[in-house]
Amino acid sequence: TGIVTKEGPGYLALQGNIASGGTVVNGGNLRVLAWPQEYHGLVQGPVTVNAGARLTVEGDVLGDTLINAGGVLAGFFGGMVNVDVRGGTLAPSGLGISGNLRMSDGAIFSAQYDLPSVSGNVNLIEVSVEGEVELIDPTLQVSLQPGVDITPGARSILMSLREPAVGFFRDLPEGQRFALGGQVFTIRYGSGLYGISLFAGEPFVW
Repeated sequence: TGIVTKEGPGYLALQGNIASGGTVVNGGNLRVLAWPQEYHGLVQGPVTVNAGARLTVEGDVLGDTLINAGGVLAGFFGGMVNVDVRGGTLAPSGLGISGNLRMSDGAIFSAQYDLPSVSGNVNLIEVSVEGEVELIDPTLQVSLQPGVDITPGARSILMSLREPAVGFFRDLPEGQRFALGGQVFTIRYGSGLYGISLFAGEPFVW
């Protein structure tokens, strides 16, 4: 089949199995649905997000994902996605990428704390990537909604990775601390479930 292209502003939700020779997002917001389960989106083929466009994480991509300069990779409505921690297990409900993820210089990774209270060893996953992750100096945008309370030491997972990422977010090398909403955060780069994580205040010992 041919290439699926999202043009112009506005919002487009994809559900079910989308088989194509590739998906290109040139404008607006492309959301790959995950819930309810019968609407779970599965995009087969590579996905490219260009300047002025956004890919909202939820469903799965069976292929490589490229975020070009000016393109945005975000959580559901720009927010982090909760995972199921019942029984001590983790079931990520964020975007699953079976291929590689490449974020170009000028690309944006958007994350937003919108839970009323974030404390302890919190498990929040934006994106789970099975392939390689290349960060070519993209920008990390993190925002706090008014009234959100984050306990020092709370951990939030931006990316769950099979292998460590190549590169860093712009101005945020390993262990870099930065201020946000009157609080100090530390970024850590690794692999596995915790991949790339943010810690409020001092991080836990790995």
